[in-house]
Parts: sequence; structure tokens; C-alpha cells
Amino acid sequence: MAAGLRILLVSRRFWPQVGDSEDAMADLADGLRRHGAQPTVLSARWATDWPRISHFQGVPVHRIPLRLDRPWGRWTYLLGLARWLRRHRSQFDVVLVARLRREAAAALWTLRRSSTPIVLRAEADDGAWQSASVVGLRCRHRCQQASAIVYHDRAVQNDLIQAGYRSSSLYAIPDGIRASFPRRGDARRTARLALAKIHADFYCPAEAPIALFVGRLRPKLGLARLVQAWEHVIRRRPTAKLWLIGDGPYRDDLYRWISDLDLRHCVRMPGTFECLDELFNAADLLVYPESTTGLPRICLTAAANGLPVLARSSPELQVELQRQPALQSQVMLLDRSDVVGWSEALLDRLKPSLRSDSLSEGSRILQREHSMARMIRRHLDLFHSLIPKADR
Repeated sequence: MAAGLRILLVSRRFWPQVGDSEDAMADLADGLRRHGAQPTVLSARWATDWPRISHFQGVPVHRIPLRLDRPWGRWTYLLGLARWLRRHRSQFDVVLVARLRREAAAALWTLRRSSTPIVLRAEADDGAWQSASVVGLRCRHRCQQASAIVYHDRAVQNDLIQAGYRSSSLYAIPDGIRASFPRRGDARRTARLALAKIHADFYCPAEAPIALFVGRLRPKLGLARLVQAWEHVIRRRPTAKLWLIGDGPYRDDLYRWISDLDLRHCVRMPGTFECLDELFNAADLLVYPESTTGLPRICLTAAANGLPVLARSSPELQVELQRQPALQSQVMLLDRSDVVGWSEALLDRLKPSLRSDSLSEGSRILQREHSMARMIRRHLDLFHSLIPKADR
């Protein structure tokens, strides 16, 4: 049973920051609480005006100051993280750390003499990060000592095995997604009106085609190419809108790029949102212009909620679509990386004839196979299997 199980979730980035790992940890925190466990989040305090202690969906969030603009700021943060873990180690039955990076190494070193199980959650690019530097290789050596490593994608599993991780320590737990059941009746119109009331950036004509991006704004995501392609899109669909939801280091540069192209009237950047239901309802297409080694969580969530997806192709994504036929009706992969290719694909996928006000059978299958409850239960089963019997 989950009742009373004390779980510490460690993640350098946590809400209000967004991304696959951040969203997964937020869903875990909320889901574990709903299942009767007692989760606590330990994260970084990215700005001085952020509170040291706050709550997310009723879950306590403790933050350690992180100042990347100062010399040794990263190491000061890791020392603070280690001190916090050492001080509070008796208050938790299990620790789950997001990513196989510095935080994971710090937690494993700090709690090396403790009986508390430490579980790591791997992401697609962790293996490449560990191979890129001496620090990464040291983190890999430390991470291989974890009680268990959770992965959500076969591509991640393959990377970990190739990097020398024991297959017996790897546990497959597919991502769970929130089913908001959009695309019913006048859901699109209602969602657009609601969004326009809370933020002027969302105002648009009732029948305007809308493409949506959700994620961290960073340089290598293909966002500049997407914005350039949108310049071609509005020549043929003048009312079309592109909403870029999220924040990140590329935000200011991207905004200047949008301004230079005179696209501020049709490309909007309203920030981050805790709930995406209304955005999924309002949009006609989710775009993900970066080539990835696995299926991005936001793409899976959109497909399961009836929102078509246009994503940059990769060999791993092609394999994923073959493995999950339910995705094929919702996800289109684009091999081309040029601006013209993207503009043509966007125009094709934004045709009014492709709009649907009901969930496809593929979306319903995805909702069943990737239920949030299943993801939470599998994590709890793993945690209980690792906790020493004397401590249960």
C-alpha cells in the first residue's frame, strides 16, 4: 500500500519550468499524493524571489539556491543539496532523482551509507551527456550504483545498456498522460474564448488555424526554422496563429527573431501554463521541430487527447510508431529539415478538412495504454520492492 510511504523527488528543474522530465516529475508528485503516499520535492531555487519552501498541488517543494551567473554557483548548489539530504535522510523511505546527472551523483554519494533506496529516472539524452565530459563519466560511474533506474522509452534502454548499465537494474515504466477528453461539440470555440479572456495573445478569429508548440525554449530545438516556415504559412493562410508555450534561454533571441520577421501579430509567446487542456482544445496541431531519440512526452499527450502532431523524424521515432500503431493515426513525421518543407507540411496538416470534434480510436487506445494511474502504481510497486522488509 502507498499509505504513509515517504518519497523524496529530486529534480533540478520543477514547475513552473516545463519539459518532458519536469512534467513527468510534476505528474508523479501529484499522482503519488493522490494514491496516499507522502511525496516531497527537492529542487533548485532559480531566482532570489522564489520562495525556499512552497507547495505544488499540496506537495511540499523545498528549493536550494542555484546561481549559474556566479563562479562556483553550480557546486554551491550541489553542496547545499547534499547538506539538505544529509539533514533530512531519516525522513524518507525512498528517493527518486530525475536525470542521470549531477544531482543523481550527489544523492548517491551523500546517502551511500544509508539503507534508503535511490531510484533514478533516465531521459533520452542522459547517455550522451555522460559520454561528453570527464564529469559525465564520473556521474555515470556513480549512477551505476543506484538501486534501480527507470526508463520510459526503448531508445533510452538501449543507450543505458550500451553505456554499461546492468539490465537487471533497469525498469520500464511507460509515461502516463493526462486525458482531458477534448474535441467534443463546441470545445474548440469554448476553449478559444476562455483563453482570449485570460491573455490577449490568444485572441484570434473563430476559424483561424492554430499550431501549438509546448516545451522549453532552447536554441537547438528547431524553433527558428519553425518561425521561418510560419512566414510562408501566413502568406496563404493570413489568419493562422502559432503559439509557442514555454520559457527558456532562447526566449529573448527568439522574440527578436519574430520581431525582425514582422510576425508578432501571428506568432505568440504567452509563457508557461500549468494546465494544457484548453490549449489542446483550442489548437488544430501540435508541432515539435526537433529530432529526438524517443517520443517526446508532450507529443504522446497531444496524440492521446486527439490533437494531431507534426514532428521532426528520426530513426527512433519511426520505430516507436511501428511499435505503437495507435500513434500512426495522430502523428506525422517529417524527414525534411528545410523551411519550405516545413511550411508545406504545416499548410497540409492545418487544412480545415482534417479537423475533428471527436477522439479517434487510436487516441482512446493511447489513453488506456498510458494511463496516469498505471504509471503511479508501477512506481509504487517498484518502491515497495526495494525498501528493506525491516523498514516496511
